[in-house]
Amino acid sequence: MRYDIVDLKLLVAISDAGNLRVGAAGCFMSTSSASIRLKNLEDVMGTPLFHRHARGLTPTDAGLAMVGHARNCLQVLDLMHTEVGNIGKNELLPIRFFANCTSIATTLIDDIQPFLFSNSKLRIQLEEHQSSDIVAAVKSGKTDLGLVISEHTDSELVNLDYRMERLVFIVPSAMGADFSSHTSFRDACRFPMISTGMKSTMHNFLAGKALQLKTRMDVRIHVDGFLAAARLVQQGAGCAVVPERLIKGSLRRGLKTVRLLDEWALRQLVVCYSREWLRERTRIIDLAEHLVAMVQSSDIHAGELETDLGDDLPNM
Repeated sequence: MRYDIVDLKLLVAISDAGNLRVGAAGCFMSTSSASIRLKNLEDVMGTPLFHRHARGLTPTDAGLAMVGHARNCLQVLDLMHTEVGNIGKNELLPIRFFANCTSIATTLIDDIQPFLFSNSKLRIQLEEHQSSDIVAAVKSGKTDLGLVISEHTDSELVNLDYRMERLVFIVPSAMGADFSSHTSFRDACRFPMISTGMKSTMHNFLAGKALQLKTRMDVRIHVDGFLAAARLVQQGAGCAVVPERLIKGSLRRGLKTVRLLDEWALRQLVVCYSREWLRERTRIIDLAEHLVAMVQSSDIHAGELETDLGDDLPNM
């Protein structure tokens, strides 16, 4: 390949600026040098990367793809420099932590905060992933710590119970009379839905459950996160499936919470990590045990979700 890191930085800079001269200036090079580098990139790739027009440059489809990959490469390189630099300064490496979307949206951030406060030099890289992908990532060493739904746990890993969580169906208050305190997901799919992003883990999870029931969700709009979905439900735009713990404070106004009868709506969350970490005491184990301790000392215990469920839902 006849291009280097400078070429990738230039490619991203031109894309962001939409202008060759501005992109070149951002990379501290002349416009003519930038033009030569861009032509070389296009020759190597065998396709134009930008459309040229009077207002500047816009990426072609190939350009968009390459810019995305270039950004990823530059981010990985930046992470490499940071981690290696920290080792040289005897600083702590960041803990890589993959968690499911509902825990990040509700309790996980609050539970992590005291650990960060008492470990001021610690850094955590928290990312949202599907439970099945998280378990595979922990086993392969791609992440240090995972937070998953119990049905995806693997006996090769250390698994610690975290919190119980429940998914609920929320509807506008104006529709409240149409629902009892419980409903099935199949019946919920009869109503217009507000869903998280098309590529989000929760949307894919619910779409899969609908497929198993030989039905589909009638999604009116995809939004960025559960909070946005709940606010649209408050305004009467549709219904949504969200974590029950999200519905508190001002979000209680303007909507009704309906519990789902489906077994998968009530699930145990589990913190998992590799048994390799047991050979020596690490901050990874400390963080995992801290999260478990937060549950035990919380006003809302994991068991309370199950005890107030009543006899309407099936046993898990």
